[in-house]
Amino acid sequence: ERYTNADYFLLLKVLFIHVFAAHRGNGEYIKPTGVISLPISQYNNDDTVGEIRTTLCSKMTLVDMDGCELRVEIQDKRLVIVPESYGALMHYAYDLKTGKKRATADTSGSTLVIDIGYETTDVSLFEGLKYQRDQSYTIQRAGMGIVARAIHDYVDKAVKGADVSRIDRELQAIAGVAIGAPKVIQPLPGVTVDVTEVYDSEIVDLGTRIAQGVATNTSQDVNRILLAGGGDYHLSRVIDDQLTGEIASTPDPDVANVLGTFTMLQIQARG
Repeated sequence: ERYTNADYFLLLKVLFIHVFAAHRGNGEYIKPTGVISLPISQYNNDDTVGEIRTTLCSKMTLVDMDGCELRVEIQDKRLVIVPESYGALMHYAYDLKTGKKRATADTSGSTLVIDIGYETTDVSLFEGLKYQRDQSYTIQRAGMGIVARAIHDYVDKAVKGADVSRIDRELQAIAGVAIGAPKVIQPLPGVTVDVTEVYDSEIVDLGTRIAQGVATNTSQDVNRILLAGGGDYHLSRVIDDQLTGEIASTPDPDVANVLGTFTMLQIQARG
């Protein structure tokens, strides 16, 4: 529910004050162009998308702690709302700096994007670059948070005071290490713990769950499968072993959605 929560919109207003700091106090309304990407379960809900658009598309006067005003007008035509996986597909297809199609990218036919997040995994089907709503879905309770919390519980038995957020960051250092190879993290500064057994077990279990969810819920053959999201660093090998067909990863999978939606805006601005 965060995308329709008052605190979400308050957070955006604070963001505007910082991003458009140079426009504070000038008395004119600025009219920025922006994009919001939503998880599939939220994007496929027309009421949620409509509420976000209705709430944001307005004139607003924001006042900072010094009493300086920033005037912002969000226009309907300047606000783009897309499913999160669309950005990943765009970043796969187009170079961020040039806005040109990557020579190695093929978006012809159908592409299934598997976007592995912290709590859930979004699976989206595209024909070319066109989103197919009826073939897109969310696999619940299938994100890297499951792995982070399992390792936190394991570490907590030996080392008290470890924070799950720190453990999540520590996992970045062992992402992609082969199953069975040693994996050591520092849950606290200067304290090391071997998490090989629990990490391998959780990664295989999660990767298998995602692969089985895709195989069960995707009702057509696709030309390619594209992996995205921070979980790609950890799960690509497991998923690749269990799904057939052409499987690739987006560049910069953990931030591909952000970079791809920004590229989309740049391409639109160029006309």
